[in-house]
Amino acid sequence: MALSLHAAHDELRTKLVPINKSYPLKRLQAALAEYFRSSRRRVFIEYVLLAGENDRPEDAEALIRFVKETSPLLHVNLIVWNPTSTPHKPTAPPSAKRFANLLKRGGVSTTSEKTRPGHRGGLRPARALRKEGMIPLRDTLAASLVPFFNYALILVNIVCFIFELQMPPRALEKFVLHYGIVPAVWTNAGLAYGSI
Repeated sequence: MALSLHAAHDELRTKLVPINKSYPLKRLQAALAEYFRSSRRRVFIEYVLLAGENDRPEDAEALIRFVKETSPLLHVNLIVWNPTSTPHKPTAPPSAKRFANLLKRGGVSTTSEKTRPGHRGGLRPARALRKEGMIPLRDTLAASLVPFFNYALILVNIVCFIFELQMPPRALEKFVLHYGIVPAVWTNAGLAYGSI
């Protein structure tokens, strides 16, 4: 299991991960304690390093405290931010290494994801942040959903076309009223050609 933490104090985490308003760190720690009592399986903490935001020594100390207060079964996975048009900036590789070393000296199990060829910096950029509940990326999230919506609309059109061909008018009317989908024969274009 992986947990997107990104900050170990509530004020900053709420800014980076808005769901923290509903599930603050104390509640998260209680849920993790319950999980560890029932499973005894390791949990990975995903921590994206953002220059000047959550990569300072005091942030490392807060993360060490969070891990020590919660469970030794937590493992921190450090990821450097992938630059986008948001105001966030990636942590410089020396700062990322310093942060990782502070965690290791604090007794926290830590890995730093390595860069793949073609990427700048010493760590792999964060690509998983577009998932729900993580740092919001409004500028790129909408663009990433476009193909999904296109495919959904194509599927809806295909389904409507199939039903238009096979359904009697009354059944088609019930279908449209139930699902809120308007077949082409009911649009202005359909009326112009005398379809109805």
